[in-house]
Amino acid sequence: MQNACIDFASARYLGFRHASTELEPWRELTTGVPAVLREPPGAGAVTRSIAQLAGAEHAAVFPSTLHLFWDLFQHAGGPSDLVAYDDGIYPIMQWGIEMAGVRRGVSHRRFAHHDPGALARLLRDHQCAGRLWIAVDGFCPGCGRAAPLGAYAEIARAHGGALVVEDTQAFGLLGERGGGSLMAQGVRGADTVMVASLAKAFGAPLCVVAGARERILRLQRESETRVHASPPSAASLAAAKAACVTNAREGDRLRQRLARRVAHFRACAAGLGIAASSAQSAFPVQRCWLDDRQRARGVYEELARRGVRTVPQQSRCGPRTSITFLVRADHSFENIEDALTTFTRVSRTCRRVTSGERRPW
Repeated sequence: MQNACIDFASARYLGFRHASTELEPWRELTTGVPAVLREPPGAGAVTRSIAQLAGAEHAAVFPSTLHLFWDLFQHAGGPSDLVAYDDGIYPIMQWGIEMAGVRRGVSHRRFAHHDPGALARLLRDHQCAGRLWIAVDGFCPGCGRAAPLGAYAEIARAHGGALVVEDTQAFGLLGERGGGSLMAQGVRGADTVMVASLAKAFGAPLCVVAGARERILRLQRESETRVHASPPSAASLAAAKAACVTNAREGDRLRQRLARRVAHFRACAAGLGIAASSAQSAFPVQRCWLDDRQRARGVYEELARRGVRTVPQQSRCGPRTSITFLVRADHSFENIEDALTTFTRVSRTCRRVTSGERRPW
């Protein structure tokens, strides 16, 4: 085991680091001007690249998914409108849906994870007189499956609604040139909206939203956070621009490099008898299952003491608990072997932790 820490807790899947010396310089970190009055310098280059990558007419940037989802579902309007959402969605998207209910009276109902049939039954039971939004994640790292976006898009069209795909996990990894889940499944149209944080595959801490031009322009005009919150910083925009440039030039090579490391992780885990993520998941979020949360806490803390950083998780789409390894393109094969060997030793000897401070997982 190496003395240096091996970090499997960072979700910068393609290995982007964005050191200040690698980015274009900026004259001011922030303009102090709300984005509703003036887009920050560099935003245009990023949004054009993202729209092209996502196969969309237009795109916009927000400081975070929290800012974006605060605004997005409140456009649904009022009690006659409905947001139907997958019960395993990203929590911040759910917060935005719930806030739309509190502030605008927008109705919201959940349906079973990755189940278009359950969605269709929900819409039969809850007639939507106004606007319909269907909200899902593009890829679920909990169960290692892509959402059936084609089926959801058909349902949205049949009801004159829109499909919103939170694609933070998949954007930059899946689809042609990393264009995301909608591109990977060949789902396009004016009734789809893609939302993604670039903080994962692209390593840039800001959010992008892409879709039909008029829908995105309206969102920009009516956004509250673009009035009352600062726009993305010059540093975040420079990192996003650099990631887009690098992705266009060598993104496919980085995705292939990542795929080899994920395959190596899975082969090593199988060889060590570790119960890892489902067999069909070649995604970089690799979950090693444990029998309960308290034992997972003990394993996590002992791994950290031994220099292996991981992520303890309770699945949103099921009752299972895991120690999760986020595999990156810049991991070495030796990193992976050392980390899994250490996990095997720790998980075989670590007992439940029954005291200590409360943790959020």
